[in-house]
Amino acid sequence: MKEKLTEEEKMERDLFGKAEESEKKVKEYKTEKKAVKRLEEEPPSATRDAELATRERILKEREREVKEGVASLHIGAKEVADRTGSTLTEVLKKLDTSYNEEENYRVLKLVKFAQSVDVCFVYDATGSMHAHFRTLNANIRKFVEGIRTQNPNMVLRLSMVVYRDPEDGAGHIQFHEFNSSISSFERYVEDIKVGGGSDECEDVIGALKAAEELERKSANKLLFLCGDAPCHGTRYYQNAFDMHPQGLGIQSLPILHNMIDKRIQVVFWKVNESTNKMIQVFNEEASRHPGQGLLPVEKDRDEYISTYALSKTNILESMTKSLYESISSSLSHSMSRSSLKTKSISESVKLARSYKSTLPTHAEESSSKSRRSASGGGGKSTASPGSVDGTLVSSGGERI
Repeated sequence: MKEKLTEEEKMERDLFGKAEESEKKVKEYKTEKKAVKRLEEEPPSATRDAELATRERILKEREREVKEGVASLHIGAKEVADRTGSTLTEVLKKLDTSYNEEENYRVLKLVKFAQSVDVCFVYDATGSMHAHFRTLNANIRKFVEGIRTQNPNMVLRLSMVVYRDPEDGAGHIQFHEFNSSISSFERYVEDIKVGGGSDECEDVIGALKAAEELERKSANKLLFLCGDAPCHGTRYYQNAFDMHPQGLGIQSLPILHNMIDKRIQVVFWKVNESTNKMIQVFNEEASRHPGQGLLPVEKDRDEYISTYALSKTNILESMTKSLYESISSSLSHSMSRSSLKTKSISESVKLARSYKSTLPTHAEESSSKSRRSASGGGGKSTASPGSVDGTLVSSGGERI
C-alpha cells in the first residue's frame, strides 16, 4: 500500500509535472528554431519562402507555449514559497535538486531491472530424453556461475516445465515456478522421474501453455524448449506415430501470440530432425503477430523461435553456448531499450526564476529597444522571458 503524500509533497509532484511540461515546450521551441535557421540559410525560392513563413508561424506558437509553461511553473513555485515561508529562489533550487536526485534514482532502477532475467526450461520428460536431463541436472550450477561471470550484475530467476503425454496419467505436465534460489531449482530437477511416452508425439503445446502462464517479473524473459518429438496433430510433423492426430484440443497460435505480447524470447534445443516441421509451423504462426520481429531487434520476422542443434557428442557444450549467447543478447537489447538518459528541468527552472508577469512580443521588444536607443539609454526592461532576435531570454540574459 502506497503511503499518503503530504500536502507539500503533492505540491512538489505538481511542480515536477509543470516543469517537465515546460521543459518539453522549450525543446520543441529549440527544434523549431533550428528548422527556421536552416531555411534562412538556404537560397530564396518560392518553395523555401513558403516553408519559412510556415515555420516562423510555428516558432511564434512554440514561443507562446514556452511563456505559458514558464508562467505556470513560476506561479506554482510562488504558491509553494508562500505556503512554506521560503523564497521563490529556494523553492526552485530545491525543485531542481530533488528532480535530479529522482532522475538518478530512476535510471539506477532501470539499469538494475534491465539486467534481470527469467529463464524457463521446457523439457520433454519421456524416457528417450534421459541423457539430456542428466546433462542439465549435472550442470545447472555451472550454467548459472558461467552466466554470472559474464554478467556479474544480472539478477536471475529459473523455472521449469516438464511434459509427457496424457496417457502417462495425471500430472503429465508439471512445473516449478520462477525462483531465484538455484538450490531449489536443482532439487526440483533431481526429483523429476524421466520415463513414459506411449507414442512418438508429446504434449508440447500443453507444456508451452503452462510455461506462458507462469508469472514473470524480469525485463528479459527467455524460454528454452528441448524435446526429441513433435507435438500431436498431423500439421506438426511429416511422419510420426500419433495416437492423437487431430491434436489435444489446444491451439498453438494464441499461445505463441501471448508469448510475443509478453516479450518472451524462445530458443529450441533441437535433438533430431523429427521436430523440424513443428518449429516451422510455430514460426509461421508467430509471424502473423504484428509485434513479431520487433524484439529482439536483429531477429528475422520469420524466426520467432531460434533453433540450436544439440550435439550428440557434446550436449553440454552446445547447451552452454546457446544459453550464454541468448542471455547476453537479451541483456544487451534490454539495456539499449531502456530510457537510461537522465532528464532535466534546469532550463525551465532558470526561466521561471527570472519570470515577470509582463511578457513582450518580439515586435514590442524591438520597439522598446528602439525607443531606449533614441532617448539615449533609458531604464531597464523587466519583462521576461522575452524574445530577442527570435531567442527566448530570461531577465538575467540567459538565452535558450
